[in-house]
Amino acid sequence: MEFDDNTPASDEQRRLAESKKITLQPVHTGIQPEDLPDAEIAARHINEPAVANVENDTEQNKPPLQPSSGLLNQPEDDKRASGGFTVAIVAAAAFIALAFGAFYFFM
Repeated sequence: MEFDDNTPASDEQRRLAESKKITLQPVHTGIQPEDLPDAEIAARHINEPAVANVENDTEQNKPPLQPSSGLLNQPEDDKRASGGFTVAIVAAAAFIALAFGAFYFFM
């Protein structure tokens, strides 16, 4: 296995490993390789502003959604009452599931 041999690679081996060995030619004739070297393209991306994506680049001009004033001004008793109803439904569902499980187990 290649990891068993832990000999360090020389600088020449590193340069050979990172160099381009083949150039792929596109199948479609309308595709052309970029004229600029990769380093210049990267420098342009770093120094120039971001390219706008017209279809997806939107700015939100209205404030974010807020809950209705009725929910914000709901008294503490009403909040607890609505939460109790949810707990009752969950407890009923658990009881029904337990009943069906017991029925299945004893049959």
